[in-house]
Amino acid sequence: MKKTWIWILVCALLVAVLPLSAGAQAPAGEPVASAEELAAMEPDGTYYLSADVTVTGEWQYAEFKGTLDGNGHTISLDGATLSGGLFAILNGATVKNLSVQALSDVAFTQYSTVDSFGVVAARAIGDVTLQNLVVQADAQVNSASSDFGGLVGNARYGSLSVSGCVYSGRIGSEDARCRFTGGILGSTWTGVTDLSITNCVTYGAYIGLGYTGGLIGSVQEDGNQGVTNLTLQYNINYADVNAGDAENAGGIIGYRCAPDGGSTRILNNINYGYVTCAASNGKVGGIGGNFKQFGPPADNDNDNEISGNINYGDMKSVQVSPIYNNFYYYYNNTWPRDPRPAAVNNYTVEMTDSGENPVPVTTDVLNDGTLDALNAAYPGTYAMLDGRITLIWALEAGYTAVLPAAQEPAYRGYQLSAPTEDGKRGIRFVATLNDLDCADAVGIQIRAITATGQSRLWLQDTDVVYTSVLADGARVTPADFDPEDQYLYTAMLGNIPVSEGSITFEIRTFVVKDRATAYSPATTVTVDMSAAE
Repeated sequence: MKKTWIWILVCALLVAVLPLSAGAQAPAGEPVASAEELAAMEPDGTYYLSADVTVTGEWQYAEFKGTLDGNGHTISLDGATLSGGLFAILNGATVKNLSVQALSDVAFTQYSTVDSFGVVAARAIGDVTLQNLVVQADAQVNSASSDFGGLVGNARYGSLSVSGCVYSGRIGSEDARCRFTGGILGSTWTGVTDLSITNCVTYGAYIGLGYTGGLIGSVQEDGNQGVTNLTLQYNINYADVNAGDAENAGGIIGYRCAPDGGSTRILNNINYGYVTCAASNGKVGGIGGNFKQFGPPADNDNDNEISGNINYGDMKSVQVSPIYNNFYYYYNNTWPRDPRPAAVNNYTVEMTDSGENPVPVTTDVLNDGTLDALNAAYPGTYAMLDGRITLIWALEAGYTAVLPAAQEPAYRGYQLSAPTEDGKRGIRFVATLNDLDCADAVGIQIRAITATGQSRLWLQDTDVVYTSVLADGARVTPADFDPEDQYLYTAMLGNIPVSEGSITFEIRTFVVKDRATAYSPATTVTVDMSAAE
């Protein structure tokens, strides 16, 4: 007997986000009520949405320099192919109070010579402001030389301010990845004076070919002209972050390279996501992966600080650190490791072995007194939710779904199929669940590592649960594993050559609830595919 479970699949992540309320009085500017009117906007005009808009087919808006107020309305992407993004280039523009929702995976084509992609914009130049945006879209762009951001692919020149924004979706896959990848911004290059991301939340899973982060993939230096002033504050990442074979990954930011006289302030951020990279020199941090600075900051006592951050996420790499991994300062043609940024009140669930030559920010292990200590240092910033610390603003906005541990599914075991005539077999992994109401979706994440060190990651969702399965001819029920469990679900990998011999599988079950994905700790099993049945 099997029971079909009707839900929204995790790969779409198109669950409802808190609506943006349209004001009683229309904003300034000209009204826009259709895709045709959206496409006809003057580049430097002021506009507001007066109705929801649906975009279909090939879409290109080359460069917008004005103001677009969504006025609480939604732009739906229904079978749309974006040229770079909803806007190819935002040039000194403001976009605010808008929801962008994809009704299917978003397709992209490259706009002109812009080597980046983003759901809102491929590139931001000049002084760009993004405020109160909710973007829900899955996107896969296979381009090793391009950057991808859930909102903006790449920023150059001027300043970029992002506040009160949410991105929910899956970026990339093992076969379709961009260079630098982030839930808000893929990367920056030359001439950005100020970059600020505050009060933002990211959900989903991001797989990059290069540096990857929950909010930003890379704040890159280009001839000592990188972002002068960087501020990341009051943000939460729920997304899994996977930098593939690249060197750096972080729950908030993958890589920061600051110019001479630059400042870096990474304050009061929380990471819940699983952060990993497979490079031989990989550097992973719960908040950030790697930090370099050319020359001294403008004021080391005040301008460089990494404090008040909290990490709940698991990490996997050669070098891992609960908050920030490596720090390098380039003075007088040398690379001393000091002075490091000021660092206080950083916490993690458990201290993690940082590998060789770790340079972790001062970090304490979370305990019962942590919230009191944090609220004494940062009044009105933190609250408790389901036994974990969150940010008060996100709690009030409803962007803080956290699953109690008792509701997480549990991995229970595997079954091997008989070898086929051409020497291949399958393996089925089994998990149990105690309550259908606790989740909008469930699944199993599987990483297979061969004896030669080759690795590949799968995330398998399912829309069917069972009250029992057959194992060696006998019927197995969830209660055989735990009296509280009521349902079973499975994930299958097939066509594995018997000649591979022993394969190590890292298995993590996951649940999606109210836009947030919660993963179980990894369970590792080694299976000899050539073993007798």
